[in-house]
Amino acid sequence: MIEMSSRDFSFIGENHIGHLYTLFEKLHIKPNLTQNGAISFVCVLDEWPEKNDKIAQEASAFLDVQLMKGLSLLTIRHYNKEIFEKLAGEKKILLKQQTPETIQVLLH
Repeated sequence: MIEMSSRDFSFIGENHIGHLYTLFEKLHIKPNLTQNGAISFVCVLDEWPEKNDKIAQEASAFLDVQLMKGLSLLTIRHYNKEIFEKLAGEKKILLKQQTPETIQVLLH
Protein backbone atom coordinates (compact mmCIF):
# COMPACT_ATOMS: atom_id res chain seq x y z
CA MET A 1 0.00 0.00 0.00
CA ILE A 2 1.19 3.46 -0.82
CA GLU A 3 -0.39 6.40 0.96
CA MET A 4 0.34 9.81 -0.48
CA SER A 5 -0.71 13.14 0.99
CA SER A 6 -0.13 16.78 0.24
CA ARG A 7 2.61 18.44 2.23
CA ASP A 8 0.70 21.65 2.90
CA PHE A 9 -2.76 20.12 3.51
CA SER A 10 -3.97 21.45 0.17
CA PHE A 11 -6.32 19.34 -1.91
CA ILE A 12 -4.96 16.51 -4.02
CA GLY A 13 -6.27 17.68 -7.37
CA GLU A 14 -6.38 16.56 -10.95
CA ASN A 15 -2.72 17.48 -11.52
CA HIS A 16 -1.52 15.23 -8.69
CA ILE A 17 -3.77 12.33 -9.68
CA GLY A 18 -2.91 12.71 -13.36
CA HIS A 19 0.80 12.67 -12.55
CA LEU A 20 0.37 9.54 -10.40
CA TYR A 21 -1.47 7.68 -13.16
CA THR A 22 1.23 8.72 -15.62
CA LEU A 23 3.76 7.12 -13.24
CA PHE A 24 1.61 3.98 -13.01
CA GLU A 25 1.55 3.71 -16.78
CA LYS A 26 5.27 4.41 -17.13
CA LEU A 27 6.13 1.69 -14.60
CA HIS A 28 3.45 -0.75 -15.85
CA ILE A 29 1.63 -0.73 -12.51
CA LYS A 30 -2.08 -1.46 -12.19
CA PRO A 31 -3.49 -0.53 -8.78
CA ASN A 32 -5.78 -3.18 -7.27
CA LEU A 33 -7.66 -0.64 -5.15
CA THR A 34 -7.54 3.14 -4.90
CA GLN A 35 -9.09 5.56 -2.47
CA ASN A 36 -8.98 9.29 -3.03
CA GLY A 37 -9.60 11.77 -0.22
CA ALA A 38 -9.36 15.53 -0.14
CA ILE A 39 -5.71 15.59 0.93
CA SER A 40 -4.64 11.98 0.42
CA PHE A 41 -4.52 9.21 -2.16
CA VAL A 42 -4.14 5.56 -1.20
CA CYS A 43 -3.46 2.72 -3.63
CA VAL A 44 -2.97 -0.98 -3.11
CA LEU A 45 -0.45 -2.57 -5.46
CA ASP A 46 0.85 -6.05 -6.13
CA GLU A 47 4.10 -6.86 -4.38
CA TRP A 48 6.73 -5.69 -6.90
CA PRO A 49 9.41 -4.18 -4.64
CA GLU A 50 11.42 -2.46 -7.39
CA LYS A 51 8.35 -0.89 -9.02
CA ASN A 52 6.71 0.08 -5.72
CA ASP A 53 9.92 1.67 -4.43
CA LYS A 54 10.31 3.53 -7.72
CA ILE A 55 6.80 5.00 -7.68
CA ALA A 56 7.19 5.96 -4.01
CA GLN A 57 10.48 7.68 -4.82
CA GLU A 58 9.09 9.56 -7.83
CA ALA A 59 5.87 10.59 -6.07
CA SER A 60 7.85 11.90 -3.09
CA ALA A 61 9.03 14.75 -5.31
CA PHE A 62 5.60 16.36 -4.91
CA LEU A 63 3.79 14.47 -2.11
CA ASP A 64 4.51 12.94 1.28
CA VAL A 65 4.66 9.18 0.73
CA GLN A 66 4.32 6.19 3.05
CA LEU A 67 4.93 2.70 1.70
CA MET A 68 3.63 -0.31 3.66
CA LYS A 69 4.66 -3.82 2.64
CA GLY A 70 3.53 -7.33 3.52
CA LEU A 71 -0.22 -6.67 3.46
CA SER A 72 -3.02 -8.78 1.94
CA LEU A 73 -5.98 -7.63 -0.12
CA LEU A 74 -9.13 -9.71 0.34
CA THR A 75 -11.92 -9.33 -2.24
CA ILE A 76 -15.21 -11.21 -1.86
CA ARG A 77 -18.10 -11.03 -4.34
CA HIS A 78 -21.54 -11.99 -3.05
CA TYR A 79 -20.23 -11.94 0.51
CA ASN A 80 -22.05 -12.38 3.77
CA LYS A 81 -20.94 -11.75 7.33
CA GLU A 82 -20.01 -15.37 8.05
CA ILE A 83 -17.83 -15.76 4.95
CA PHE A 84 -16.15 -12.42 5.55
CA GLU A 85 -15.34 -13.22 9.19
CA LYS A 86 -14.02 -16.67 8.26
CA LEU A 87 -11.68 -15.34 5.53
CA ALA A 88 -10.54 -12.17 7.32
CA GLY A 89 -9.99 -13.92 10.62
CA GLU A 90 -8.41 -11.85 13.36
CA LYS A 91 -6.31 -9.71 11.03
CA LYS A 92 -6.36 -5.94 11.39
CA ILE A 93 -8.33 -4.10 8.70
CA LEU A 94 -6.38 -1.11 7.35
CA LEU A 95 -8.69 -0.14 4.50
CA LYS A 96 -12.21 -1.16 3.50
CA GLN A 97 -14.37 -0.60 0.43
CA GLN A 98 -17.82 -2.12 0.26
CA THR A 99 -20.80 -2.24 -2.08
CA PRO A 100 -23.96 -4.33 -1.66
CA GLU A 101 -22.34 -7.10 -3.79
CA THR A 102 -18.59 -6.86 -3.12
CA ILE A 103 -16.28 -6.13 -0.21
CA GLN A 104 -12.55 -5.41 -0.39
CA VAL A 105 -10.37 -5.09 2.70
CA LEU A 106 -6.67 -4.56 3.13
CA LEU A 107 -5.41 -6.73 5.96
CA HIS A 108 -2.33 -6.62 8.15
